Amino acid sequence: MKLRKFLGIQLLLLGVLPFTAAAAEVSVDSTTILRAGVNTDNRSSLVMPGTQYLGVDLDKLGDGNLSAHIYGWGRYDLNNLSFNNHRADGNLTYGYLQYRIPTANTDFRLGRMFISGGVANEQIDGLSIRSDLPLGFDISAFGGATVHNMHLGGSNRDGKGNYSAGGRLGYSVGGIFNIGISGVYETNAPNLTNYPNPNHDLYNHRLMGWDVWFQPVKYLEMVGHSTYNPDADQFAEHLYRANVRPFGDNKLVIAGQYSWQKDWANIGNWIGFASPGSAYIGANDHKTQIITAEATYVINDNVTISADYKHFQRDSVGRTAISQSGYANRYGADLTLNYFDNTFKNGISYHYLDANSAAFAPIGSNKASYHEIRVYTMRDTSTYFASLDLIGYFFKIDSWTYQDNSVEAIGSLGYHLNKNWALSGDISVGSDSTYKNEVRGLVKLTFNMNTADKGVKK
Repeated sequence: MKLRKFLGIQLLLLGVLPFTAAAAEVSVDSTTILRAGVNTDNRSSLVMPGTQYLGVDLDKLGDGNLSAHIYGWGRYDLNNLSFNNHRADGNLTYGYLQYRIPTANTDFRLGRMFISGGVANEQIDGLSIRSDLPLGFDISAFGGATVHNMHLGGSNRDGKGNYSAGGRLGYSVGGIFNIGISGVYETNAPNLTNYPNPNHDLYNHRLMGWDVWFQPVKYLEMVGHSTYNPDADQFAEHLYRANVRPFGDNKLVIAGQYSWQKDWANIGNWIGFASPGSAYIGANDHKTQIITAEATYVINDNVTISADYKHFQRDSVGRTAISQSGYANRYGADLTLNYFDNTFKNGISYHYLDANSAAFAPIGSNKASYHEIRVYTMRDTSTYFASLDLIGYFFKIDSWTYQDNSVEAIGSLGYHLNKNWALSGDISVGSDSTYKNEVRGLVKLTFNMNTADKGVKK
């Protein structure tokens, strides 16, 4: 990507500033980061990318119901290339106008936006609308051009189609129950079951399904959804979760979740876990199940403990006789200590991944199990903030040729210049399977501003 695109994104983001005078409420979130990293075994590997993040929210424009929201980033490499083959890169993450009609709880959005609701999980350049209807119903709809990302390896497509449209119809009963049906229609999506053929067949990708939220009492909450692919004539995903609060508050929360995915039916243009040229590409029965159990208990204002367990089950069958099936279990606990009105935080956590199955192991190994240990401390005052984070992954590998363990220490120190500005620096030292000795650092300048009516700071 050329430098002019990087600069163009910055100008586009800054171009909204003249309109701030017309807004009753303005919020600006800016972060400037200069990073540096080097593998001490190879000094010529120094990378120095500079990255700018900028978000602007302008509320109460015009008659007070119009607002504008923009967020984007840009990067420029001062030395070696830090990512992909472009010295400069950037993206407008979202940028849209929103108009609300309070009496009908209706809002319109026009521009680049994320759509999340029901079976939809899209990023589009287009239009969306949501509104309440009589008798407890609500409706939403969207349509527009699909926002494209990086091409998949060995392909000239990113797996997305040209245009997406969809909507959801919901029904609610007070604050107790909400159920909805929804659908998504995407045109000219590449069918990557022919991968790595660069001229993939194109087809119209469809998904439909339902979602439900139910809270009969304050002690119990249930939420979930199911997705169906009419082209494959089979379900693509089920995900359901229950949260139990025995005391009626968040002092003790016990949660359980079940998810089931069939990759090809979920998004039939996806190459899944397979790597380029893999025998699994084109298979239509990659299945993944995950069962989760979690518990969090707040002992008092200073101490919180939690424990979690996940069971992964994966079954993969390719076009050839090769197949991979197996399971893995991950479990562990966290302890968090907070003092001085949450300005001083400490924590320690331990997790173990038991993955003695070829379905989860790296190539050339029968095991991918590891211990994960983390210890951290943070301090945030009105003048300075600091943190130290120690993370270690200790692998149990029989025949993997890479370095077994990965350890890293990250230290940070910052200073609040005033209510809006903060300057900080981070440095990390570590080793992993790629770099035996790596040192990275960054300097970060952040700016946050919020104004209320008539330009008075909040």
